[in-house]
Amino acid sequence: QTNMPQITRRCTTLDVEIDIKASTRDTLQLFYAPAGDSEEYSGLNSVQAAVGGDGAWQTVVFRLESPSGFFESLRLDPVTRPQDLEIREIRLYCVWEMP
Repeated sequence: QTNMPQITRRCTTLDVEIDIKASTRDTLQLFYAPAGDSEEYSGLNSVQAAVGGDGAWQTVVFRLESPSGFFESLRLDPVTRPQDLEIREIRLYCVWEMP
C-alpha cells in the first residue's frame, strides 16, 4: 500500500520505478486498480517488463494512466518462477492530478 489514498485517488498519471536484480531472465508484472472499479487485480489492469538474466541491477519504469485515479494498493509480481532476486527500491510519482 502507498499509505497515501488522498493522493492516489486524485492521481490520473502515476510513474512507478522499480530497482530489481534477478538471476534468471523472467517477466515482472505490476497490477493496479483504477478508482471506481473493483479493487480486484486483473491482467487487464497490469503492465509487464522483462527482467534479469545477467544478475545486474536494472530499473524498470512504468507509466500508469487512469482518468478516475487509482486505489492505493498495487500488486507486484517480480518474477514468474522461483529464483534469487533483490528489490532495492520502489518509487511512485504522481505525474498528473485531478483538479
